[in-house]
Amino acid sequence: MVYPDRLGVGTLPPGIDPVVRTKRLVSCGLRAQLRTGSLLTGQLYVALDFFPGVKVASLRMGADGLPELPTIPGDMEELQQQVSSILKKLDAVPFDAIGQNLNRVLQRLDKLSATAEREVLPELRDSLQAIAQTLAADAPAQQDARAALPAAVDGGAAERLVELLPVVLPGRANRAALVLTDAAGHPDVREDDRWVAPLADEVRAVLTDALWRTARAADVYAAPFPRAAGGVPQYRLAVRFERFDAVPGDAATVEASWTLRRLPCRVPRAAALAEATRTLTARIARTLIATGCPE
Repeated sequence: MVYPDRLGVGTLPPGIDPVVRTKRLVSCGLRAQLRTGSLLTGQLYVALDFFPGVKVASLRMGADGLPELPTIPGDMEELQQQVSSILKKLDAVPFDAIGQNLNRVLQRLDKLSATAEREVLPELRDSLQAIAQTLAADAPAQQDARAALPAAVDGGAAERLVELLPVVLPGRANRAALVLTDAAGHPDVREDDRWVAPLADEVRAVLTDALWRTARAADVYAAPFPRAAGGVPQYRLAVRFERFDAVPGDAATVEASWTLRRLPCRVPRAAALAEATRTLTARIARTLIATGCPE
């Protein structure tokens, strides 16, 4: 619907062509746009407005000799174009392929869950049972731990103190996995067979136990040991294994060197001061008794 009275058509000054004037307005951004007048009734109207930055257009003359103004899409038309673009993008999404991939992933998860329930969980249960057996009071590991504290087990006082330095092992043998030697002399690493503790620590525990049982020599780095009365000699022991080979079914070869040095006996200053105080006090008492007490 057109309202001529709203166009505000007036009389142009003499010498000005209306078509030329309209072309100039179009070059400045004048466009016609179809807009919604009422969402309830669906009424539309043509709006003439200036749109800066629009695409360059020109005024054309229609077949009836009347000028035709260039137009731009309206709000509803632009909305339809955007919705159409979104729908085209959604059509391009491979939902079928995504669904098939998802089904394959779910099937693999089901298989993995079944495998874990059938294989992993029993192994985990066995491992937990093995740990419980290891921590039991009568387990061999617990007995070995008690054997590492000979003074607490055997009782008695230490007759010697030994500063046992860390044991040095060959590089290929000093690892968590068990390393054997095959018949050709090549190392055979058994990844499934491992030491309970680092090999150097286990060798040191054996040395500590042997020193205590054979010579009543206590390792100063182990648990505290009761000392024998009087001065206790102190030593420093360094052990180095040059060779640590074992051929299954044949023999085991161990080559080691060690250095044993006696350390000077160090008496704590506090103990020495207390001993000197007792000696001097006793001497003063004997002097007083020898000279007699005044009547």
